[in-house]
Amino acid sequence: MQSKLSYKLIQFHTGNMIPQIGYGTYQLRGPECQAGVKFALEAGYRHIDTASVYRNEEDIKAALDEVYKTKLVTRSDLFITSKIGPNEQGYKNTLNACEKILSGLNIDYLDLLIIHWPGVGGSKPEEQKNAEIRLETWQALEKLRQDGKVKDIGVSNFLKRHLEHLLANSTTVPVINQFEIHPFCYDFETIEFCKKNKIVVEAYSPLARRDDILFKNEVVHKIAESHAKTIAQVALRWSLQNGFVALPKSKTEKFIRENFDIFDFELTQEEMTLMGELNKDHHTCWNPSSIEY
Repeated sequence: MQSKLSYKLIQFHTGNMIPQIGYGTYQLRGPECQAGVKFALEAGYRHIDTASVYRNEEDIKAALDEVYKTKLVTRSDLFITSKIGPNEQGYKNTLNACEKILSGLNIDYLDLLIIHWPGVGGSKPEEQKNAEIRLETWQALEKLRQDGKVKDIGVSNFLKRHLEHLLANSTTVPVINQFEIHPFCYDFETIEFCKKNKIVVEAYSPLARRDDILFKNEVVHKIAESHAKTIAQVALRWSLQNGFVALPKSKTEKFIRENFDIFDFELTQEEMTLMGELNKDHHTCWNPSSIEY
């Protein structure tokens, strides 16, 4: 339902566009993944987020093949993101990983390919080797974009220092940085750095993986009640009104649809401020601060 506020696309500095809400597929495999992707597309999502480490490309392909038959969408209607995992970093490894991803999804190109983690498989968090191999990975992404295998390239879980190193050693600016963001985990320094450098901010785990810190919070509960919306819908609305791309994940049709039904209300400035004051740097996923370089 999109009665008052339209579904928004955010423009990258390259000119390409990304839907502001996407369907996350982390930990979804098999029939659950296939059903979830179909439910999402039927609900109106056009942005699917996956990663090589999720190992669900063939399930996503199966879901897309079924939906294509219904004529609901074509490939050009979709925005598909994948990620290069820590063990796939390095120039040649990244090129090979991309080919594997494309083959698994049975597509000719990715709309977005990103580095999943600033650390490299086999390296300790404090090793400078992480930064060196990241640059090789980035150079491979540049090559893939040049060759038309990928439309845009970006990063995930990069803090300000990781971004500064990348920008100091490359003329290509990432279009996006995907990291954990919700009202209780809000890295203001990294967000501001991204904004300053025209890097779109993308929030994964925007519902704090249904942690009680969010779902039992009285402030959020009262705001949800005032709008006759769920806590999840209010948390997602907060992300969108901050200008973030949001990636909610669910395997349940009811919640998949509810998570998309966030375009017919708007939080007030006072409500946005109240939610913005809840930050406790509470990570429910990876914390990239361990990667020193």
